[in-house]
Amino acid sequence: MKIEKILFALLMTAAILVSCNGEEDLFLNPETGTVSDCQGNVYATVKIGNQWWMAENLRCTQYDTDSERQPSPIEIPVSTRPAGVNYGPFYVDVRDSITSYSGNLTLEQRSKLGLLYTWAAAVGLSSANNATNPPASYTDQRQGICPNGWRIPTDDEWTVLIDYLGGHEKAGKKMRTSTGWYKGEDYVAGDNNSGFSILPAGYDLGTSIGTDRTPATYGIGFDANFWSANANAWYRGFTCNSAEVKRWPYAKFTYLSVRCIKNTEE
Repeated sequence: MKIEKILFALLMTAAILVSCNGEEDLFLNPETGTVSDCQGNVYATVKIGNQWWMAENLRCTQYDTDSERQPSPIEIPVSTRPAGVNYGPFYVDVRDSITSYSGNLTLEQRSKLGLLYTWAAAVGLSSANNATNPPASYTDQRQGICPNGWRIPTDDEWTVLIDYLGGHEKAGKKMRTSTGWYKGEDYVAGDNNSGFSILPAGYDLGTSIGTDRTPATYGIGFDANFWSANANAWYRGFTCNSAEVKRWPYAKFTYLSVRCIKNTEE
């Protein structure tokens, strides 16, 4: 009888801890790993629910040997590109000057925040696809710029992740890092309980023409936005002043961050 009372007390204590901490405890100490791309960049990975995700933004500048497409690194002829600007399947701002949250990415920032890609570059299609929007029912899986064995997540796969972390209204808090974000009056802190580790890499508005402007990154410190593989280009957006995860179709010639999801083992 005494042992039963002790066990009952322990169970009640555990129940109280769960009720106090809520679902946050579900995401502590997630399973982690690493993956390398074809250029030797190594990325942290994390298992959330039944999905394996990169826990860092992609920073690769070429397609893997088994991916759908092996384009020329620079699709826009040199004769029509502005001097010093690298428009390839990815966006790199070659300028070195920088101020806090400015539009100029240094090499250090690129290593930490990753690169920004157009939708076509992310999914491994011709840049002409940045101007087209097939029906919303298109859900083709694409390896694109991801390493072999990984792919660009579909809109449905993003939804599975967000739902597992409590839904779009509060999942952002569990996915954003606790540091690195601009802390204004309406700042909402992230706790990164999921291990997804989102940093505010910003975005570039791009251009449908692609040859008449110098790239400029906006929102560094404030925003993070990620592509899905769906052809209507649903993205997931995160900001410094909200725990919400935004979902909206974006112009494909915009440059956003990329996270890869591991292929499901059959």
